[in-house]
Amino acid sequence: MMSGRRLGRRAFLRRTALAAGPLILPSGVLGIQGRAGASERVVTGHLGLGYRGRILLERLGESAAAICDVDTVQLERAAPLAGVGARQYRDYREVLERTDIDAVVIATPDHWHGLQVVHACEAGKDVYVETPACATLDEARRMLEAARRFDCIVQVGAPGPLTRAGRAARAAVQAGHVGKVTQVTGWGQRNPEGGDLSRNGPPPAELDWDTWLGPARWVAYNPDRVHGNFRWLLDFGGGQICHQADHCFAMALAAGMRVADPGKGTGLEAPATVHVEAQGAVPTAGLWDCPVDLRVEYRLEPGGPSVAWRQGPPRRDAAFGVEMSGSGGSVFVSTCDERAATEEKVLLAAGTAASEMQEDVLENWLRCIATRETPEMDLERGTFAATLCILGNLAYRLGRPLDWDLRAQRFVNDSLADRLIARPARGQYHL
Repeated sequence: MMSGRRLGRRAFLRRTALAAGPLILPSGVLGIQGRAGASERVVTGHLGLGYRGRILLERLGESAAAICDVDTVQLERAAPLAGVGARQYRDYREVLERTDIDAVVIATPDHWHGLQVVHACEAGKDVYVETPACATLDEARRMLEAARRFDCIVQVGAPGPLTRAGRAARAAVQAGHVGKVTQVTGWGQRNPEGGDLSRNGPPPAELDWDTWLGPARWVAYNPDRVHGNFRWLLDFGGGQICHQADHCFAMALAAGMRVADPGKGTGLEAPATVHVEAQGAVPTAGLWDCPVDLRVEYRLEPGGPSVAWRQGPPRRDAAFGVEMSGSGGSVFVSTCDERAATEEKVLLAAGTAASEMQEDVLENWLRCIATRETPEMDLERGTFAATLCILGNLAYRLGRPLDWDLRAQRFVNDSLADRLIARPARGQYHL
């Protein structure tokens, strides 16, 4: 475990923001609609350099002083996108040990997120982590504890609520245009069947397979398990519910599905229990084990909305999206990421000011690092969205309803399900 914090740089940033008012920012850094981006004072390290990791690295540009991946091919591909003199690493812990790095961007496979966020907070770094925030219920709790203990700004990479459509949806819901939100329905695509077990074999020389597996259980290397294919395995990615549904739930949380950690004084409603039931079609062939389709029903008790997740044919000509309904109508948002869109009636109901308050998710994070404000998709909301996804997969795997007690952080009268709150530690890769 890493411990200790770099108070000097963090205190400097906070004092500068408070004393000097708004920062004078360089043009061209993450600018949106003519606004300047966030300050280049924040020096970043980047963990995970696959497709999404390279997109984030390119957008931050010269602020990147360190890049890290367990695959040297990924490292070499990403190197031209980093800042001048940026160093390359294969062990993320070496990045966290650098005292000149203020914040880290985590775009590793999903099963690594929880461990790396906790270690980054212990090292005194602010964090941006891709969705889903975590892979287990235990990780959600430990991440929140670490971020609070070490006073770190953690932004979960759900950009949808910051888009024009997301801002408008929130404004419309909060203005009462649908009444109290009583039903949230998200939908997404089916999980594919595929992967070939006969391709198990030794990993290529450029890939550190043991470290790629990290906290997950050991399995043989297979090209159908790594990089983008991890998404379709329950041990590593969890399927579309942990990908598309996480964005849908994040949108609903930002717009009107109010939850919060009990006792933290946020003023938001907090359900005591999440009841979940799930049904899915087991793959009939191949390596990938996520259910081909999945139907999940949630009840947030007491008094919360009913929540549903559906995987199947597209609705309203969108691959995935979410609808929030109440006694007065509904608000619909499709493709709940950077490409989010909504109906014209929602944009009109929200008003011009709300619908034009678009902000890049990285810009929001960097601004909050300087001001110490809470980011749009903070760890509290981000881990709750991930918790819903994790619960859906657990109910599918166990084949029965579950009741998750948010205050006790355990299942209600279900000792077998309690064994799945955390995963067994593997070697050095544990919290």
